[in-house]
Amino acid sequence: MCSKGKYWKSLLGVLLLYIFFLAACGKEEPEYGYLPSFVSVPDTIFQTMPRYVIAEEGIYTIADTARNAAVSLYSFETGEKQKIFNCSIQGQAVGLGTGGGEKRRLTALFMVYDKDENGNEIYSERSSLLQCYTLEGQLCWEHEIEEESGPEGAYNLFVAQNGRVYVEMRNYLYVFSSEGQLLEQLEYPDGEGYSLGTNDVFACDDTGETYLIRASKGGAVAEDSQYKLYSWDMEKGTLEEQGVVDRKCPVQTMGGKGLFFRDSDRVYQFDPSSGEMTPLFSLTENMISAHKVRNVMRTENGWKVLCADNYSGLGTRLATLEWGVLGETESLYIGAINTTAYNEEAILFNQRHPEYLVRIRDFSNDDPKDLGLTQLQLSLVNKDAPDLVQIWNRETFLNYGRKGWLESLTPYVEKSENIDMDDFIPHVRDTMTVEGELYCLPSTFNVSTLVAPVSAVGDRSNWTIEEFLDFMEEYPNALFSSNTRKEDVSARKVGVLTAALHRGLEGFVDSEHGKVDLNNERFRGLLTRINGLRIDESEGAVSGDAERRIEEGQVLLSEKSLSCLDAICQWERIYGEPVTLIGYPTAERESGGGRLMVSQPLGIVSKSRHKDAAWCYLEESFLKSSAEIEEGFPARQEGLEKLIAQEQKPGNGNGNYSAGFDENGNRGNSYLSRRHTDMIWNAINTAVADDPVLQSIMHIIREETSFYFSGTKSLDEVIEVIESRAELYFNENK
Repeated sequence: MCSKGKYWKSLLGVLLLYIFFLAACGKEEPEYGYLPSFVSVPDTIFQTMPRYVIAEEGIYTIADTARNAAVSLYSFETGEKQKIFNCSIQGQAVGLGTGGGEKRRLTALFMVYDKDENGNEIYSERSSLLQCYTLEGQLCWEHEIEEESGPEGAYNLFVAQNGRVYVEMRNYLYVFSSEGQLLEQLEYPDGEGYSLGTNDVFACDDTGETYLIRASKGGAVAEDSQYKLYSWDMEKGTLEEQGVVDRKCPVQTMGGKGLFFRDSDRVYQFDPSSGEMTPLFSLTENMISAHKVRNVMRTENGWKVLCADNYSGLGTRLATLEWGVLGETESLYIGAINTTAYNEEAILFNQRHPEYLVRIRDFSNDDPKDLGLTQLQLSLVNKDAPDLVQIWNRETFLNYGRKGWLESLTPYVEKSENIDMDDFIPHVRDTMTVEGELYCLPSTFNVSTLVAPVSAVGDRSNWTIEEFLDFMEEYPNALFSSNTRKEDVSARKVGVLTAALHRGLEGFVDSEHGKVDLNNERFRGLLTRINGLRIDESEGAVSGDAERRIEEGQVLLSEKSLSCLDAICQWERIYGEPVTLIGYPTAERESGGGRLMVSQPLGIVSKSRHKDAAWCYLEESFLKSSAEIEEGFPARQEGLEKLIAQEQKPGNGNGNYSAGFDENGNRGNSYLSRRHTDMIWNAINTAVADDPVLQSIMHIIREETSFYFSGTKSLDEVIEVIESRAELYFNENK
């Protein structure tokens, strides 16, 4: 009996374990992550270009032009700015810092001017004064810095966790104790790269050790940068190099604790003792533009990140990242190459819809031939596919649509109470359609076109390839675009050919049937005439060249992007006369016009599990007002019509229209003229999107004709190779 009892107990235990196992398998584990929220800091906080420092409670500011300077606090909790106290010195504030652990204080650096007998400040005679206050405004100590420090130029002030104060001025570095005693003064050795840099960052590691982080190799992006770390050797009185950080930029911490760095995607913490770089959180997923990051601070349950467009503080925003369960909101992921294109829109959408959380996945890479498109395409068929995908170009769009990777939006539009198919600018809608199904809901677009002075080409809005070549032979150095660099005449001839074939290639290539015919008199004549152009290599496009050349009486044919209503007026200001949007030449004049460029729209991924939420995002993006569009024309017909009608009313213009010419040749309207309106609508209605097949053939033509224009191959050789490569392309892409 005893053995049977044990048997049944064992069996019951196994069954219970099995039941618990099944229950556990059927229950999904919650997904955790950072939940971002954003608060805009009023521009008034920074209107007087103040010195500022970030603390957990808010932003302390002190105006750098004030006398009897006031310290104020902008509270993160209340969203209000309040003056705390007036400083006891009359001087110009050039630095502000806070720190010192539990005994935290505010330290300010002032420039103090001597005065003449009339009480006027003598700007050539000045000294520097360091003052330390409690947070309530009580002066703790002050220290005058010797005149020889040279108070001109850049300044850097940092208060460490232990209360020590580091002051960097020109070629000097000072270290003060928490009680104001000067511990050391270091003059940076000449020729060793120590002199004050505008991007120097001070920070403390977790042990309280203070480091100076300084650029040793600059770059436009973090991935091109290198920074060296220095620590202060009190015994030797020198800066000692402690390590090198490649491909990342330092980020100033709020409160000073932690050596933080960032690249274009993430923020990291660096441990100088081990050389390890620990990733902390993603900027991309949390819709924070890396180049806007100014300060970071660790909180009890996440992070605070201060973001600004520039150091003046204009457009400042505080991002708070709180760790939590993502399942409490419906997460939407945007897969993108250019991740910053959607940050502002996604932030606003999240604020309007707390039930959703839009996040961004970065698929970009450094490969100029791929940019990350391969990984982005692979993600569309994976289990964890993003919900929305960025359409990088028309080739990828057609590829996604034909392979079924995108959800057709036609049923959504048909059910929508806010959008109808007739709401679209017709050519924009057609560009986003594959085999009769709408796959994208673009919000903006622009038109790339050629602009010419009326005096040189008349007021026509189209021309043939031959008419374009007639113009170029009369003005061989006229074409002014990114393809007209000075140094390489053959490259500039390729640029002329490119302009001729942007819309004209369809006269030689049948992309639908995969046929190419270049060995004919017309195409040979095109190349021959371009090769014979008398191009002056000193008249290429460089910065500031356009206005100079126009002032000298030269004729310019400019490649421009028509993306705002006052663009034509601005071009006419430069030309000093009426211009025409003549468009790109074509095989037949009637088919001429510009190139339609849709601004990286989003499509819903067919594998998305949140399609209704994704549609909500797209619908709001399409319906946003013209005031919310930063660049480009609204893709909604009604939106563009209203915008134009508003700008046509006298008194509603923005002042830029006064630079343009009206239909009577008069200059000075403060509103959008009928002539310009007609030019804009004509450019939009005649523009077409690039054919991906023709673009691929164009790439082949550009590569091969460069050998002809440089004299290394004959015309016959080049045409033979182009046709051979084109035939191979068509065979591989049947």
